[in-house]
Amino acid sequence: VTATDIAGNTGSNSVTITEDSTPNTLIISTPAQTLNADNITITGSTKANSSISIAGGVVTATGTADGAGLYSLVVGLTQDANNNLTVTSTDIVNNVLTGSVLIVEDSTNPVTVISTPAQTTYNPIITLSGTTEALATVVVTGGSGTTQTVADGSGVWTLPVDLTLSSLNTLVATATDLAGNSGSASVQITHDSVPVFLTLSVPDQTIHAATFTFTGNTKSGATVTITSLSG
Repeated sequence: VTATDIAGNTGSNSVTITEDSTPNTLIISTPAQTLNADNITITGSTKANSSISIAGGVVTATGTADGAGLYSLVVGLTQDANNNLTVTSTDIVNNVLTGSVLIVEDSTNPVTVISTPAQTTYNPIITLSGTTEALATVVVTGGSGTTQTVADGSGVWTLPVDLTLSSLNTLVATATDLAGNSGSASVQITHDSVPVFLTLSVPDQTIHAATFTFTGNTKSGATVTITSLSG
């Protein structure tokens, strides 16, 4: 810019004006997820040298994209809560773009319950059932192997377990949620493969009495029921 007065004297100065018609872009590379952490690093790309702010965590994080448009900011997370993070990119001519990503912070161990009661069974396989956090992975150990399943959207799970035969099986169900937190419960299942036997020590006889005492031998713990063939 040059100024000339009425006497013909001149003076000048200059200013740089940059015309920027390139539209701003914004990509959030960090996927939506559930995790157990105090903070998360949000990365992505936008227009080179744009200002970046990320709100929705504990405090708003700010930074600047590099010359290639890449950005990476550490965001503190609100614990045990949904953190709906909003990323705002503002280029040098104040074009603004926003995007968002949901980060769920979960630092609580899932409560795991086995509904199947402790028992003795002759079956080689028992079906365990119970409840835990929705979509948690449930792994059962303590039988003849390790089995696993995923709890449904209500947290209900059911799993067939092979038992170690003729043994006490202490079955441990461990649930691990999407954030990596875990909780467990256990139940004792005894597998009994010994058949029941019965011997009577009383011979066939005819008596004249109101009562009669039966004696004999059977498997320990078995319930003995005496019925009359004549009804």
